[in-house]
Amino acid sequence: MKIAQIVSTFPPYKGGIGNTAYNFALALQPLGLELTTFFPKYDNQEFADDKFKIKAIKPLLASGNAAFVPGLYKELNNYDILFFHYPFFGGTEPIILRKLFNPDQKLVVYYHQDSMPPQDFLRKLIFKFYNLVWLPILLRLADKIIVSSFDYAQNSNLAKYLEKNKNKFAEVPFGLNYEIFKKLPADDETLQEIARLIDYQENEKVISYVGNLSSTHYFKGVDYLLDAFVRLNEKYNNLKLCLVGRGDLVDEFKNKTVDLKIDKLVFILNKLNDQQLNAVYNLSSVNVLPSINRAEAFGLVSTEAMAAGTPVITTDLPGVRQVYDNEISGLICKIKDAADLAEQIAKLINNDGLQQKMGQAALLKAQKYNWAKSAAQLKNIFQQL
Repeated sequence: MKIAQIVSTFPPYKGGIGNTAYNFALALQPLGLELTTFFPKYDNQEFADDKFKIKAIKPLLASGNAAFVPGLYKELNNYDILFFHYPFFGGTEPIILRKLFNPDQKLVVYYHQDSMPPQDFLRKLIFKFYNLVWLPILLRLADKIIVSSFDYAQNSNLAKYLEKNKNKFAEVPFGLNYEIFKKLPADDETLQEIARLIDYQENEKVISYVGNLSSTHYFKGVDYLLDAFVRLNEKYNNLKLCLVGRGDLVDEFKNKTVDLKIDKLVFILNKLNDQQLNAVYNLSSVNVLPSINRAEAFGLVSTEAMAAGTPVITTDLPGVRQVYDNEISGLICKIKDAADLAEQIAKLINNDGLQQKMGQAALLKAQKYNWAKSAAQLKNIFQQL
């Protein structure tokens, strides 16, 4: 069985959709499937990975994480199944054409999230066009549509289509790499390295955020986390905030911390490897995902933090709220509400017993997320098709 996996971004670029495709490829490889992953080649990046077959295709046009790759059409000859990760602006068109002219090729769409545009007019127009035109066509042509959670699907742009075509859908959650994301001993070398990097003191509480810091990821809600931290800093004198990520808003956020007079307590770490990221999770009293709309559909970072034994706080978004158990392994806060976010964080940093109890529950909950198990579900779907 020959499978072509198609995705808009791929490591070394740090992004949820690309990381998901990478981990699926890694987990599917031992299952006897002949899989090749296709993605646009941005900025002459080199992708060297001997774990599985990959092919970077030069786009005709590219902007941000969008790339028009008409060459993709011919590349997909002789594949039995097209495993397409949506959204992919510029990649959706050749996939639709491929399926229209080659109906025997099976199309499996992994629907990651709704396309929720930033406020600038051009991107808003493009996103609207995709949602109204290309997405309905793609859904009709798909032989199977996969979502990370039905909670998200039922509250997304898929809702009406799901209601009428339930048999066409399957739920396959994301997994975790337990070799990387795990509980560390206090004397771990990388843990100590991160502690020195942020000048961590033994009595301090670290709040962490992990995610993109770019204008295309405006929905991450970092502004609300900074405002919540200001409120907390007025009451507590033992807090530090770590923002882990990179993007074109890094300088803007740095300037905002200066304006808010918290710059000495906020650390923006944008060049961490996975082991260092895991150390940040381990050092944290709580990990926060303050996203503001349905452009956030799951929250891989929450599962990673939980695997390190760290309780999580997220906004009350479909899909995201299903990753953990509210009041057991994490806490829910209101969307776009810095005061409520501060209140939820205070519950944990005020109570070491509760923090440890939720951390243990988070560690157990994280065992639910397994790339090998999810890959086995995918293989079964492919075989059925």
